[in-house]
Amino acid sequence: MDFDVWAVPRADEVPRLALARIVEALDNYVDTIELRDLPATYQRLVAAAPVSNLSRALGLDTETDSTETLQRLNEILAALDARLVLIVEDAERTGAAFETRHLERLLWALREIPNISFVLAFDPNHGPRIAFAKLCDTVELLPPMDDRDVAMVLLAAVDHWTSAHLDIDPKPERRGKLQLSYLTGGALLEFAYRTNQNRPLRHMTRLLKTPRDLKRFVARVDSAWKQLHGEVDLEDLLIITALREAATPVYEFLVSHIDAARCEEGSDLFGPASVKSEWTACLESSNTSDSIKHLVSLLGITQLSDQQAPLLSDKSPQGVHLSDPTDYFRRINAEELDPNDLRDQVVLGHIEEWRQGESNSLVAELVASRGDDPRYARIWKHFAFRHDRLELSRLATDVVLLLLETDGPNATMNHPAMVLLRHECERQLLNEENKDWLQNVILKSVPVNLSYAVDLYHRFTHPSDTIVTPEQREKLRVALVKAVHDTVRTDADLARHLNDQDALVIWLLITNTSPDEGPPALEAWGKHLAPILVKGARIHSGEFLAELANLVGTPASNMRNPDQYPPIFRHPYEIDRDRARTFLGVHLDNALTELANYKGNNPYAQRATEEAARWLQERGGKARA
Repeated sequence: MDFDVWAVPRADEVPRLALARIVEALDNYVDTIELRDLPATYQRLVAAAPVSNLSRALGLDTETDSTETLQRLNEILAALDARLVLIVEDAERTGAAFETRHLERLLWALREIPNISFVLAFDPNHGPRIAFAKLCDTVELLPPMDDRDVAMVLLAAVDHWTSAHLDIDPKPERRGKLQLSYLTGGALLEFAYRTNQNRPLRHMTRLLKTPRDLKRFVARVDSAWKQLHGEVDLEDLLIITALREAATPVYEFLVSHIDAARCEEGSDLFGPASVKSEWTACLESSNTSDSIKHLVSLLGITQLSDQQAPLLSDKSPQGVHLSDPTDYFRRINAEELDPNDLRDQVVLGHIEEWRQGESNSLVAELVASRGDDPRYARIWKHFAFRHDRLELSRLATDVVLLLLETDGPNATMNHPAMVLLRHECERQLLNEENKDWLQNVILKSVPVNLSYAVDLYHRFTHPSDTIVTPEQREKLRVALVKAVHDTVRTDADLARHLNDQDALVIWLLITNTSPDEGPPALEAWGKHLAPILVKGARIHSGEFLAELANLVGTPASNMRNPDQYPPIFRHPYEIDRDRARTFLGVHLDNALTELANYKGNNPYAQRATEEAARWLQERGGKARA
């Protein structure tokens, strides 16, 4: 059984904990209740052991007593016809100041037990001094490993780690950073790899110099991967763990400077504008700086990547160079997931199930990803490259329709999933393919939520994007205008799409479905909407007159904080008379009368009463008493 000295916080605790580890191992084969007090008893005897000649002359030396105490172990082993081997590891990692006499005393005592032996794995060039040549019967020096040794171990380990879990690889076609595939791709590829002096495993081997180094490294990765499989890039985990185990100052530098290092040089968002001087100083303190520099470059961290290194262009979507939507470096640093965190594999699983037609969970979760918890939508966007163009347009259709079904009149294009979907469509979709599905969802939106339909049209067909051609945009505009005319025929029809807090539905309809806000657009829409607004003003006064006041007000009059209600306006209200005449036409006086007579509490309509009454009086009319 193994015993890790490095894990012991105090040197004088080493004997007790080593014996406790022995008792624990024996407990797998025999009831050790009689031995449970052995570690503490031995510890007391050794702690009380006098060391002076006077003490020995007085018969107070307890060294023999402590050895006799350990004979209880021999009785158990003899009864089992078994031999116990204690493997003592990592003594040199405790540091030069670590007191080894407690460990050595225990080992000298164990030498006297017939059925117990030990293996002391130790690097004589590092850490505290141990008289291993006297303690051990045989001393064997292990030769250093070459990168093929490391490669063979890593190939076997990586094969085990990747096959042990049925995780979805977010980007399986990506080339490996450590180029392990070269060693399984045939003799020619292996020859090309081995003749390359900058091969990554050569640099890894310079850090993992001994089999014990490699063993610790593999054990740590194995433990972390059990928690993080499918949630981080495995090769990044390998590199970070190698630095953690064999280049501690470099690893600590990364922990302290990762946020700043991932930013472009010149940004002071996370501290100093540049970390390169500190990074250079950190490298200069290491005797393996070239290898460290090469391995860190493979991580793709912006300010730490050497431009001369063979940095792969297709970085891992789960690499430590990323901090949003997931900070993969901190995941690796923690070596576990936050129990409340959303797993990448959950979202990736939903994507694959939706692509195969097996589940609609992806669409449901995107719609459920609201403003107070948009993480699901953000993680989907991170992996949206897995969709082809046809899938993306189909997904957008599914999300729009479910959002309309779920939220109805309250549906908004500011929903996180819709914002991210539009960005992804802008990135991926080509304009020849998108008119039909866009027209389908826009026209289906009009009867449910007019504002949503207009905003959907405006954002997905914006001239600065390439989702549709200008010709397709015009056809979509004509179809939308016709759908609004067919849907909104009476004041009751219009009332279903208005509310007294968002009084911009008509204004946005006109501005977003017209080449400009000029007289032709106002006149065209006025012929259809003006009589409906004026007729419905007495029944739906707050909603209708708020829309009307905003529509005929000057641009300065309507300046306000868009996220605040009741609104705070920056300037006094003033009617744009030309705009009002053009839109209202023969209905102008009736509209001014309704505005002047408004007695409600809608802040948009209230502020127009005095201005409307003044103009009405100039025109020879007057407000009702």
